[in-house]
Amino acid sequence: MNFRPSARECGHHGWGVKAVLTRLQKGNSGVYPEQAILAKWKIPLRVMSVFNDCKKLSRSVLFLASVVLVPGCGAGGNGDSARPGLLQSRKIEFAPRYSIERAIITVFQGDGFEMVPGSGASGIFRFVREGDALGRERFGEWFGPGVFLRIEVILTEVEFGTHRVSSALEVRRGGPFVSSQEGSRRVKVLLRRVRKLAGLL
Repeated sequence: MNFRPSARECGHHGWGVKAVLTRLQKGNSGVYPEQAILAKWKIPLRVMSVFNDCKKLSRSVLFLASVVLVPGCGAGGNGDSARPGLLQSRKIEFAPRYSIERAIITVFQGDGFEMVPGSGASGIFRFVREGDALGRERFGEWFGPGVFLRIEVILTEVEFGTHRVSSALEVRRGGPFVSSQEGSRRVKVLLRRVRKLAGLL
């Protein structure tokens, strides 16, 4: 039998009617109905909140990655391959890296180039030569006195045990060095020599 105290009895015990009804709704379990519903959905709601946070974080990471990668793709996606005046050798296989480095120095210095001090680190070699009578004979009439040719030779490991040598040419005629294709025919010959010599050293 349900017991519902009267307003007078509630007043006698110092309770308000609303407080008494609330205690009856609470029952013997000590948990309000509203609290029971919230407790039932508390864990699923938390899981959904974490899932939504991860979703937002993934979108942010993808956006940042696209900002970083897209400029690289626009430049050609292959690093130095987009540089003007870049020449590439055929792949050099089964030759140790130090042998290829020695071949680069030997071939270019043997052709009259001077190695720039400090170059050679990280597989990047820089050589400079001023035009002269022999330079005109090897490179063309354009390569006379007062003209400087600078070559940057890059050694790259394209896969395990396989390397590629590429070169970027720059010419200076009284002003700053500028990228050029002049002398590319001669440099291709030098790159072929590097490839052959690397297999012998």
